Amino acid sequence: MRLRVHPRRPSTPRRWPAGLATTLALLSAAVGVLPGTGPVAARADERTLSQNNLRTGWDTRESGLSPTVVSSRFGTLPGFPVKLSGQVYAQPLVITVAGAPEVIVATENDMVYGINGKTGAINWSTSLGTPYSISNCGNVAPNIGVTSAPVYDPGTGDVYMISEVGTGPSTGFQFIGVNPTNGAVTASVPIGGTPVNDPSLTFNPAQQLQRPGLLLLNGWVYAAFGSHCDHAPYVGYVAGVNIASHAETLWTDESGMTGSQAGIWESGGGLVSDGSNRFFFTSGNGVSPAFGPGNKPPGQLAESIVRLQVNSDGSLTARDFFSPIDAPSLDASDTDWGSGGPMGLPFKTSNSTGTTTYYMILQAGKDGRIFILNRNNLRHRCPSALRGAFRRAVGSPRRVQGYLYPHPCRLRRLQ
Repeated sequence: MRLRVHPRRPSTPRRWPAGLATTLALLSAAVGVLPGTGPVAARADERTLSQNNLRTGWDTRESGLSPTVVSSRFGTLPGFPVKLSGQVYAQPLVITVAGAPEVIVATENDMVYGINGKTGAINWSTSLGTPYSISNCGNVAPNIGVTSAPVYDPGTGDVYMISEVGTGPSTGFQFIGVNPTNGAVTASVPIGGTPVNDPSLTFNPAQQLQRPGLLLLNGWVYAAFGSHCDHAPYVGYVAGVNIASHAETLWTDESGMTGSQAGIWESGGGLVSDGSNRFFFTSGNGVSPAFGPGNKPPGQLAESIVRLQVNSDGSLTARDFFSPIDAPSLDASDTDWGSGGPMGLPFKTSNSTGTTTYYMILQAGKDGRIFILNRNNLRHRCPSALRGAFRRAVGSPRRVQGYLYPHPCRLRRLQ
């Protein structure tokens, strides 16, 4: 198969055709060359999914990569293909190592590679263990290793990822740290336990899939979990691991009497944060929240965008949410609102009188509606929405040079 990696163009991790061998084809703009233009200045690192924690996919330092360039002068560097073991769902990262771009790629065979971004040479490869093999779900098959986009911490100098390892009942998720200079494993912490908001639940790795991109926030790495093909029992989880102490926290979006569904998958989109010890995610099918104020989230939060607050002890608490008024219908028709991840708009706006400032977040799901919400006041369940000019969205939108690019069946541009 062929994976085209380009850290400069808005992209969403996607599923690639099945096979054990992956071909990595580095696109020219990733190393600072556009076909027909000659060398240009080297670009900065790509340390997290979609450029930043708002998940805009927009590199403000990139002035040469316009829609015109992408459509007319954008191509693969000749002779670059690199063979890898396993499918690649996770967006690769680009880290400067010894003055050269290093492409960090993790696969579903639990293999991690450090590849020279200019020559294509494999500088190192590391096995994280035996990947989980699944036979009753084709979403990610046959092996499940590293599925979500990793994240790089410039403070420690390590790349962090979530790996699924083991077979049968012994399968488990591991929080893994990798040194990008040589591939050495610097941390390995098992993910598990019970969520702080529902001690009656126990994390069962055999029922969960870790798909959304990881979030690095104030020394913690956060990961969200959904299901394998909606096979019950499962719930949506958010897990956090402290990089320094390896302390863990776990939270669920379906606590209380239901304890079922509301997986967080977002088609690989990432957890979104605008700082202030808080972050956002969007959930899929399950028991939707009842009507009520957004600042008092209930235990059942399917088909919702949720704002989590990080407490002083590292635990997580839901502080606000929004769910469409027709959330139960979305669930009944398998029209997940969480089929794509949210995107925080990188600017603020105000009302017509200029008396109120809004910090916006955007969400679109399978039914094609685009919701633009106030990150500081999500407002519970409300019918207000902009009906998009497309039918279906699976994946997270991106923002480039003043335009929004949602991901329906065909790419559209909104201004």
